[in-house]
Amino acid sequence: MPQTNEIYITEADSQEAQMFSPVYIMQLYKQNYKSSIKRDGKYDVVTLVPNNEDEDYEDIVVYLDANTSLLDRIELSMGQGGSARIVVKNYKTGCDFDKSQFVCPVEHFPNAEIVDMMP
Repeated sequence: MPQTNEIYITEADSQEAQMFSPVYIMQLYKQNYKSSIKRDGKYDVVTLVPNNEDEDYEDIVVYLDANTSLLDRIELSMGQGGSARIVVKNYKTGCDFDKSQFVCPVEHFPNAEIVDMMP
């Protein structure tokens, strides 16, 4: 996080990491959220609103390219004014990733505070 000069390290399957997974977010429409869709310029905009107040997000807005149906971005509104935006800049399919690609090179950030969130 450049704003705070911190690096957060967590397990990819932890609940916190899952909350920001586009796959997890895109499946929320199946449970406890009502959805609506509208065309807005070059996007199909899907809005998810929770059926009750106990959900993690106040609303989720998903932008899909209207021509290709590919995900462009997801905007999340959370309680107490929190928000997040996930932007997809490009796609590459059929990739085989080595585990080493998911390790943060902390040595590249000598002045950053390491916040280890793993149990």
